[in-house]
Amino acid sequence: MGKFRLTFGWILTEDGYLISLIKGDNVYKLNEVGRIILSQLLDGKSENEICEYISEKFEVPLEIVRRDFEIFLKKLCELGAIEVTENE
Repeated sequence: MGKFRLTFGWILTEDGYLISLIKGDNVYKLNEVGRIILSQLLDGKSENEICEYISEKFEVPLEIVRRDFEIFLKKLCELGAIEVTENE
C-alpha cells in the first residue's frame, strides 16, 4: 500500500465531512471509524497500523477491520477522493 493524499478539490473537515469543492453535490458525512481511517491514511500511517488501532479501540476482530478497511479504501478511490502519492 502506498501513501495517500486527498485528490485536488477534496477536503476533510474537522467535523468529519468529506467534500468535493469542484462538485458541490459530493458531500459525505463520515462516521467515527471513517474519520479515523482517512485521517490516519493522510498522516501516512500504514494499513496495519490503522487496522490494529481500530481493532483495539473498538474491540473488533482484526480480520473484520481489515475487510472493512479495504471496502472503505476502494470506495474512496471510486469517488476520486484520494490518490496514491508513492508506493512502499
